[in-house]
Amino acid sequence: MVILHGSGSCGQDIAGYLDSVPIPEYRFETFRDAASALSMDIITPSAASRRYTPFGGERCNVWYDRSADFMRKGLSDIEDFDGTEQSLEKVLLKIEQIESKYDHIFIGGFSMGGGLALHTLRKHYLEKLRGVFTMGSFLVQESAVVTGPLGRSAQVPILMMHGMNHMMRLVVCLLCTRTLNFLHRLFCPFRRE
Repeated sequence: MVILHGSGSCGQDIAGYLDSVPIPEYRFETFRDAASALSMDIITPSAASRRYTPFGGERCNVWYDRSADFMRKGLSDIEDFDGTEQSLEKVLLKIEQIESKYDHIFIGGFSMGGGLALHTLRKHYLEKLRGVFTMGSFLVQESAVVTGPLGRSAQVPILMMHGMNHMMRLVVCLLCTRTLNFLHRLFCPFRRE
């Protein structure tokens, strides 16, 4: 399972979080223990450090750039296609390096990381990809995922999660729901719960 962090974080932060999240209702001390019991490895790559416009051009670990007022613009914001493509290629290279060890690969992420995970739907060559998941993530309406051709990977199940009390309060549920609707129109199977 490949889990991608959100903007300003890093793979080490996600790994530490997964090592500390208790899951007592399933009798596991942490999420990583639960994954290990299911013979699942968790890979948490880090985005490159780049200038991030919403942080005043400061350098931080982000998968791609956004406009300074991306929350106000919401779905009408522009997509940093070059940054997205560079980061996606880095993540896919990592998957290519490890995929021979696994029968199935799942990719997902939190916030911006989930947005990048959705971009795997554009790819044709992820034979072992079995699912994409997001947590508090959205795509802009002009995203290459929404406007461009989808690859064979678009046939995998997608799980999109978002809480009404999102602790970061950066992504509103409406943006996530509209992204889900975009994907539904592209014939990606989904079940609303």
